[in-house]
Amino acid sequence: MRTGPSTVDTQQAARWLAARGIPLISATANALREDGVMRITPDNDQFAEALADELVSRSLVPTRLISDGPSDPYVGALSDSLARRWPGHLERNVVDSTLGFQRAVQQLCQDDSVVFYSGRSAGLRNVVNSIAIVCPNQPITVVTETIGIDEAAREVHRTKLTLVYASPVDPAGWASGSVYAPPGFARFEASYSAQFADRLDDGYALLHHDAALAAFTAVNYTVAIATPAVVREALQRFEIQGATGAISFGQAGSPVGKPIAVLDFPRRPSDRAPYVTR
Repeated sequence: MRTGPSTVDTQQAARWLAARGIPLISATANALREDGVMRITPDNDQFAEALADELVSRSLVPTRLISDGPSDPYVGALSDSLARRWPGHLERNVVDSTLGFQRAVQQLCQDDSVVFYSGRSAGLRNVVNSIAIVCPNQPITVVTETIGIDEAAREVHRTKLTLVYASPVDPAGWASGSVYAPPGFARFEASYSAQFADRLDDGYALLHHDAALAAFTAVNYTVAIATPAVVREALQRFEIQGATGAISFGQAGSPVGKPIAVLDFPRRPSDRAPYVTR
């Protein structure tokens, strides 16, 4: 299963580097809360807050939380954030979709119409595939946080499923003229299109660009005395516009003023204001 950077190994590496005063910046490690790590993506509490606000506004009430990956730090952190931010009771299931979980899906198909899913993108595909096998005609809404849904999207069309997902990027919407597109997106899209023939639909490209932009900007600010401590201070002090929005970090390393889009698939909603991190 594909994993992101929020793993036990990266936690240990971050602690080792931070203990030596090395400034760290990550594009996607929203569950990595080690000292000294600056993150382009919001943390899990912010994603959970964005999803909870959206569900309340639409009168959608999840009754179950599926945590897919019992030893995955990202899954554990997102599960805890979703449980804390949702005011109602949630039945919690811990599963490992790589081993199969037909029993859990059978229970979901019988009892639930709205569920939270906490897991990696490959696991989300496994969940959707299992629903397509067990109850393809059941109208179920799966609510999650993800950067992209390409793997799951191929399976959704076999079901009556709706995905509601929070994402730090919305390249399709931004490229289509959304009034909520970050100011820096158009510049990045123009540069990308000049270099590559394929359509810009990779959220990871946007996020990694912004991580590199923040790192290079901090070093350039401090070129005369570019010590690790001075570079870290610069990272916490500046605010610049990246492809995914404002790049500005709070004391805990989480981005401030960063948009989180809450999107639907397969039916794309009308252009609506994103949640903005605080």
